[in-house]
Amino acid sequence: MDKERQMEQARQAVLRVSQGWVAPARREAAVTPKAAAPRAVIRLAPRTAPTEADQAEALIMDWYHWTRGYRPKLGVGRIAAFARGMVPDDAYVDSEDVDARLNAARCQQVDLCIDELPWQQRAAIGVHAGNKAAGAAVFRNPRLSPQAQHAAYLDARAALLPALRRRALLVAGQVRHADRQSACEGRAAAA
Repeated sequence: MDKERQMEQARQAVLRVSQGWVAPARREAAVTPKAAAPRAVIRLAPRTAPTEADQAEALIMDWYHWTRGYRPKLGVGRIAAFARGMVPDDAYVDSEDVDARLNAARCQQVDLCIDELPWQQRAAIGVHAGNKAAGAAVFRNPRLSPQAQHAAYLDARAALLPALRRRALLVAGQVRHADRQSACEGRAAAA
């Protein structure tokens, strides 16, 4: 019975952590009975909205993985001649298929944005994304040092941001009411 109570307390502690409330300071504190000792608690920092640079980084990595899945059509087509114009029925589509379609459409838009960049910036994005996906410095540009490569990537990402904004691929951070109100008061005082 005691072991079951400890397991339930541990399960509750995990639930509180996953919901972003509080986390026990030590594992022992999570499984000790409440009457034995007070629990030490750590306050978790509130979640912040990702910045545009973080969103662009995620879009670049999604694009990189999507482009790695490209295979050219070779040989005979996969569809019979009588079924070429047919579209799959959406009656049996699950959420994973919908997510895959949305990701493919988003990656196509990112691909168009990256294609607008000069070749040096496209190369810097490709080298950075390849190394990040591999988890090691596998790819490199022989014309640049690692520091210059990173600087070129940061410049390329900065140049990519306006194109991503134009295509509405970046989600703007939410503005709190207090921030909006103080901005309006600042404009009224300036006038």
